[in-house]
Amino acid sequence: MESLVPVAALVAGITSHVAFFRVGEHHMYGNKCILASIAGFALSTTVQFHLFQLSANAAVLRTIVIASSYLGGLYSSIVIFRLFFHPLSRFPGPLGCKISSAWFATYLAGRDVFRQLVKLHQEHGNFVQFGSNDLSISHPKAVQAIYDLDSGCSKSNFYDLTRPMVSLQSTRDDAFHSRRRRIWSAAFGNKNLRDYDVRMAPCRGLLIKTIEGSGGLLMAGAGLRKYVNY
Repeated sequence: MESLVPVAALVAGITSHVAFFRVGEHHMYGNKCILASIAGFALSTTVQFHLFQLSANAAVLRTIVIASSYLGGLYSSIVIFRLFFHPLSRFPGPLGCKISSAWFATYLAGRDVFRQLVKLHQEHGNFVQFGSNDLSISHPKAVQAIYDLDSGCSKSNFYDLTRPMVSLQSTRDDAFHSRRRRIWSAAFGNKNLRDYDVRMAPCRGLLIKTIEGSGGLLMAGAGLRKYVNY
């Protein structure tokens, strides 16, 4: 009977991926998953120590075996799914990228991201999978297909990096975006833009005068950036 416990943990790991982790988004709950894992480990050890009268070392060791079986089932299911059944698996890309997004991050150590993506596109074409849930597209028609009002595409979980702070640019909530956009749209109406142009004219004149008076020095390095950005 005891030999079935690791098998049950293995099946539980596979089931948790298929029924839970594979569905929806869970990237915002990393801390909760870690705390739940620690609590589960402590609970399992305590139960085996008190209920099954195992020694402390034996209880910890058995919990490690159960946890290893669970994680083995979980990650085996994840790898198999990402390699053969994931919607992006049909797109070309490095094998490591299909298994985990960490592969590309490790590969990029000390390198420029855009240059490495260019190389991958030169090797694989317009569509390259560079992460388990990431697809890089270089086809010119992709811009309209993705950003058109009727495209049906939505922002990825990348935009949750700033949470709990949410802006017009970072929100993934369509209703919130619509409310904020109505406020900002008034600021970019024709009347307001003409008013901005009048107020910006002296600033543009000062910038041009400064550039001309620098003898070309501002055009080199980061000199101009200070005036344009700040």
